[in-house]
Amino acid sequence: MGVFALWAAKQATDGKVISIEPTDNIHILMQSIEINKLENIIPLKVAIGKDDSYIEIGASPNYNSSNTNTEFKHSPFLRLSTFLGFNTIHRKHKNSRKIERVQTTSIGSIVDQYKLKQVDYLKIDCEGGEYDAFNFLPEKYFSKIRKIVMEFHHFHSSHNYRELKALFEHHGFEVSIHRTFVQSLTRSGHLWARQKD
Repeated sequence: MGVFALWAAKQATDGKVISIEPTDNIHILMQSIEINKLENIIPLKVAIGKDDSYIEIGASPNYNSSNTNTEFKHSPFLRLSTFLGFNTIHRKHKNSRKIERVQTTSIGSIVDQYKLKQVDYLKIDCEGGEYDAFNFLPEKYFSKIRKIVMEFHHFHSSHNYRELKALFEHHGFEVSIHRTFVQSLTRSGHLWARQKD
């Protein structure tokens, strides 16, 4: 947890890295920041959502796995690979999953709170919450974001990556989608977007 934040903090020595972890696993991130003596990371125990509210998420203590859908069931491929013993990490932690009620905030609220004139690089992996995070984001914030890298998920039948791609393109981003064969089986993939200008 927080590996990217640690790397980014060392690259952006004149900037800020805001690192978000909604679950009690944030203590792992805090330890990493302390061990590496990094002063430009701002850790926030909050989930990214459409507004300042609360949601319930499923989380596995001491394992970086959470989901915004408390009724979530893994894809048939992931369940089969776990049963056959290929996915030993998931197998070890699948029965430790618990429901946490966590505070949410929006990308816009963070931009406002920290008075960010520009977001150079937005990395987002919020396990299905990416649709609310961007579908409800007011238009004025999109122009502040230069690059987006995200993992998208198809946990909800009403959403898929095509709506995100269309949304970003509407706001002036060049978008590319990357999916491995395994990701297509596990209903996920990566989206890369950057402002055209």
